[in-house]
Amino acid sequence: MRHVDLLQLIKIDRSVARSVNLDRDADDMALLNRFQITPVGCSILYRLADAIEGESVNAWSLTGPYGTGKSAFCNFLLALTCADQKRRNLCYKNLSSVDKKIATRFKRFLELGSENAPAIGIRAVSRYESLNSTLVRGLLSAIQAVSPRSKRADWEQLRKNVKLLSDKDWPTTRSVVDAFNTLAQVAERPVFVVVDEFGKNLEFQAHHAEKGDIFILQALAESKSIFLWVCLHQAFSSYSGALNRVQREEWQKIQGRFEDRSYIEPPARSFALIRDALRITTMQMAHKKTLTDWGQAMVNAMSGFHLDGMPELDKESIQSFFPFHPLAVYLIGELTRRFAQNDRTIFSFLTSGEAHAFADCLKRLELEERDALPVIGLDMLYDYFNETGMIRHADRSENQRWLEIHAMIAAQGHLDTYEIKLLKTIGVLNLLSTLPGIAATEKMIHAALVTAHSGRKHKTKDLLRDLVEKRVLLYREYAHEYRLWEGSDFDLDREILLERGKVSLRPIGELLEEIAPRPNLVAARHSIQTGTFRDFAVRWCTEDDIPAIKKMPHLEGETDGTLWLMLGKQKKHESLLEIAAEGHPVIVGYAPCLSQVKQLMIEAAATRAACGAPQLERDGVARREALHRAGQAAQALITFLDKAFAPDMGLVSWYAAGQEREIQRHRELSSLVSDLCDHIYEECPRINNEMINVTRISSMAAAARNRVGEALANQSACEDIGLTGYGPEVALYRTVIKETGLHRKNSEGAWVLVKPDKKNQPQLAAIWDLFDRMLEETDRTGQKLPVRQMLDVLKRPPFGLREGPAPLLLSHYLLVHSDEVAVYEENVFKPFLGDAEITLLMRRPELFSLRCYKPSGIRSEVIRTYYQVINTDLKLALHVRNQTLLSVVVPLTEFIKSLPEYTRATRTLSANALRLRNAIINAKDPQQLLFQDIPVALGYPPVEYHIDDQTQIPDAANLRKTLWNALTELRDAFDAFVKKILGRFILAMAETTSRTLTLTELRHDLKNQAEPVLKICLDSDLKPFLAALIKEKECDDDWLFQVAAIVMKKPVQSWQD
Repeated sequence: MRHVDLLQLIKIDRSVARSVNLDRDADDMALLNRFQITPVGCSILYRLADAIEGESVNAWSLTGPYGTGKSAFCNFLLALTCADQKRRNLCYKNLSSVDKKIATRFKRFLELGSENAPAIGIRAVSRYESLNSTLVRGLLSAIQAVSPRSKRADWEQLRKNVKLLSDKDWPTTRSVVDAFNTLAQVAERPVFVVVDEFGKNLEFQAHHAEKGDIFILQALAESKSIFLWVCLHQAFSSYSGALNRVQREEWQKIQGRFEDRSYIEPPARSFALIRDALRITTMQMAHKKTLTDWGQAMVNAMSGFHLDGMPELDKESIQSFFPFHPLAVYLIGELTRRFAQNDRTIFSFLTSGEAHAFADCLKRLELEERDALPVIGLDMLYDYFNETGMIRHADRSENQRWLEIHAMIAAQGHLDTYEIKLLKTIGVLNLLSTLPGIAATEKMIHAALVTAHSGRKHKTKDLLRDLVEKRVLLYREYAHEYRLWEGSDFDLDREILLERGKVSLRPIGELLEEIAPRPNLVAARHSIQTGTFRDFAVRWCTEDDIPAIKKMPHLEGETDGTLWLMLGKQKKHESLLEIAAEGHPVIVGYAPCLSQVKQLMIEAAATRAACGAPQLERDGVARREALHRAGQAAQALITFLDKAFAPDMGLVSWYAAGQEREIQRHRELSSLVSDLCDHIYEECPRINNEMINVTRISSMAAAARNRVGEALANQSACEDIGLTGYGPEVALYRTVIKETGLHRKNSEGAWVLVKPDKKNQPQLAAIWDLFDRMLEETDRTGQKLPVRQMLDVLKRPPFGLREGPAPLLLSHYLLVHSDEVAVYEENVFKPFLGDAEITLLMRRPELFSLRCYKPSGIRSEVIRTYYQVINTDLKLALHVRNQTLLSVVVPLTEFIKSLPEYTRATRTLSANALRLRNAIINAKDPQQLLFQDIPVALGYPPVEYHIDDQTQIPDAANLRKTLWNALTELRDAFDAFVKKILGRFILAMAETTSRTLTLTELRHDLKNQAEPVLKICLDSDLKPFLAALIKEKECDDDWLFQVAAIVMKKPVQSWQD
């Protein structure tokens, strides 16, 4: 059986499918000859004829979706009225063949026998620019095309004037209108102006109201010798979403000056398009007979259907668009109008190489000599629209119905090929059921699936019944229609309308933060150069928020600054310089487009709120529709904001460091953030460790920081503080402590913790100076300084130090200044700063506070008095480097802590010793202890340490002597107690002898007596006592302590009075 390649049999005339550009195709004779004059085009020409004959209308707007042929019609119009004699005659001939009545009316005006055209044509193809610029560019092109053929001076002068206008960024409205009127006067003919892609001008004017002027349209329309056409994809009002109410009203007034003509062709137009594009090459006689049978089968299938606009079809006409099914040809136009770009999409289907396009369909179809001819039906159109992504990326809410149908078909993957084809056919009919005569009835389904030799009618009927039983299809008996998409009873539009009223009461900035949040703006250059990642939070606000923002320009948190994107109505705001003042980490971007944004925002917020309606929980169709509309509304808002605040658009005024800045590129904005960070955070040290140099450190980084803190406290005298290997703590120590010079060898070759060098580490030295100033203030005021407050100051300018390294640097500072800075944990004085305290301070800094005690005046004298006692006399502080308050307090507290429990509890001491002991044990403040508690405990008045001019202590010698006596008594109290125990023990054990014994002699006697008894002793209380008596290895004191502890069942150190 011989196969025929349909790709070789059927060809596409690609010239039919080429889109038209007014500038490029002005001289294309083939395009003019091929142009199909439709009833829509004729109706517009009738209105032009009326205007030429005197009716007071000379401005039209041609409104239609993408790809409907507006540009092709305007190209024909200008060729008919403004081109050379040859092209005018060609266009007139084509017009006469379609509508002789309108051709007759134009004949006198066209002056077909004259070489000169009856009008001057201006082809203005828009870009994203001001309308003034588009018009001047088209005007200049037209004048340059005419002036070389003219030697008149007025033409040359006009050309020079228009050339000067074209060199301006945006020429003034008055000058442009004058140029057009001058052209009409010089040419002594009317001027026909076509503005193609006019929507781009409207979109530009909506964002740049100060550049160009849409009112130029009204000025041109009021000129008697100028005829104006503008081509739009949608109405004027659709481009005004970014305008405020007053501006929209003005646009509506201008639109009212135009006679709007809808340029939408009926579905039947697709028959002519496809017929002209298809070319069938020579066929074998057998295939010709089969094709004739195919055409007759299609005629039979379509009989009985009365569809609006469908031409009379006989088998010859149907054969001309083989292999398309007539119903597919009829509906492809409506499919492209609703879900794509009209004729443009039809041409794309016919000529592209995409999957499921015409060429791909032909590859998958097969023509055999005795088989039925293949058909491109509704199911293949469904595949093309679905698989090419047109539906998924379109922004029309009705496309959600297509997605709903696709989801239902995709869920039936277990069905065979023909059943899926049936569902796709029904799906397309459902989507287009609003067209008169189109419904997924059993008859139309059979007609859509028919082929010349199809015997599947009964099979299709059985399948429909089976799919209804399986609830894949829904049969509506009242309409005799099968449905895939059930629709929804939820009134989404009403719900959105209700939500608009609610959201309009909420602050605009708050809503924008929810709907269109902006990512932080990174100071890229600064972060790389300094090692500290910095960024600015981007926040929305309006001019109404200015008073509140002035109070707090920068929202302190995890970012280093704030970029306020402010919306307003005024063109400028001088008060913004106060917000973005010198020294503030603040940038303000101000755009005068509040009214435009408000409308878009209310729509986005309302659709978003409507998605939360309780009814949607049970209505999947309406829920998907609501989510789709909310997404589209939010995207429209975000797109407008992106354009409005894009630096290269020139709409935004930027303020920073107390002055207005010129920002033209996004990169310049990032550079500005880096420049501000350089200036504002100039005192932040460079820390080359990404693990620690962050606000929130990881658990691994926290553990490494703890190990470094412990090593600083315990092993500062060791090289590398005793750390070895390549762990994170080693890297942290080297980058934060060693490389910055905070741990190094001194002149004697010993490793010590030191202050930062101001010359080599000025930023670290500035932090140390800050610590000094803050702690000196505590010494002056007598108040403790919370550690959290110190760390918070480091976060702010001019430091901006991260939370990771800050506690470690503070711990290093405290270890270096341990003689001067007192540490309090939950308001309790910690006389010794060890590894446990360092670790807890870095983990819970809010528990700690600090206070500085620097000796001066009377303080120095008091400290020297105490120092002589504890260091010279008692040798309690042998390694103290400086005579400071803490160098006295710490040894005293450590001395009391080291005393036996007996000494810390006994009441047998002298009154001075008891009061001194209690004062030191209960001490909460070092300064109060030395200058108040200890003197009072020893019977002396408190020392007035706050009087700076006092340099001597009254009765210092007696105080020193009394203190020495009390401390000596406390030191020796336990020894005296032990002697007392020894005396009583000897006395009790020596009663059996008449002679006086030493302890050694007594031990020997007791051992001899206890050994024989121990062997036979069964008493559990007595046996340990006997075992202790016979021990020989311990010294006398230890032996006595053991025996006494067994007798009293308590260690001697814990005995009480």
